[in-house]
Amino acid sequence: MNGVALWRRLADFPAAPPPAFPAAADPAQPDPAMVEELAYRDRLARATEASATCWFDVPGGRPVLAPIERAGITRLVESISGSTAGDKIDAMIETMAHAPDGDVVEIGAWRGRSAALLVLLARHWNIGKVLCVDPWLAAACDQGSEPAGRPAAPERMDADWAHRIFQINLAPIAGGALNFIRAPSSVAAQAYVPGLVVETEAFGRTAYEGAIAYLHVDGNHAYEQALIDARAWTPHVKPGGWIVFDDYARPSGDGPRRVGDEFLVAEAHRISLSFVIGAALFVRLKTA
Repeated sequence: MNGVALWRRLADFPAAPPPAFPAAADPAQPDPAMVEELAYRDRLARATEASATCWFDVPGGRPVLAPIERAGITRLVESISGSTAGDKIDAMIETMAHAPDGDVVEIGAWRGRSAALLVLLARHWNIGKVLCVDPWLAAACDQGSEPAGRPAAPERMDADWAHRIFQINLAPIAGGALNFIRAPSSVAAQAYVPGLVVETEAFGRTAYEGAIAYLHVDGNHAYEQALIDARAWTPHVKPGGWIVFDDYARPSGDGPRRVGDEFLVAEAHRISLSFVIGAALFVRLKTA
């Protein structure tokens, strides 16, 4: 086939469309890469300020987190759905830095946001192992104080999937320092003794001291249930340890506030410090 014939043959094919090039960026829209960078800048600035802040007057404590470390921990924690944020995260960081060695126990873990913070800090400072207690049952999510017109908790929550999400979120960062008991807190408390070993498929085998350095109470907020949690677990907190009553200043439902106030009165002889930050009540026990 000569060149002329080849050209005629090729000419019979439809012309290929011109190559597609990305549309020019809309100057009115912010550059996504710059938006992301600004968010990181803001996070580091907030972490730098928090690291330089004196949150409370307690002598001693572990080395302060460097701003880069603090920003990295908060970024990872806030990637998990949940309500723990802002000042409460900062206060938990600072109180964990002043906790004794021992177990870190969380009552009410759900999808694992605050559990992620606890295990990252416990591992960073080598405080102890983290134990998360949650029944992961929809019925247990009914706080008895839903806003008007909102479906009851059991009708809008898939507890089995919350449990799976918890495991997905925590598996990459647990590092052998976290496990869970899927049971009501009163049942789990009966098993909480020195030498406790918890074994699960997701997190393997974890041994616990049986004495609590840091207790985060964030279970069912109905008064009766919050009282059960406090009575079952606060006696296990060692001298110098911390108890955090989450949602103490919650706008709806007064269970955590009532239980927290009762604890402050009944256990005044054991308490060295208490304050409210980020809607949570933080209580430090005396060292002796």
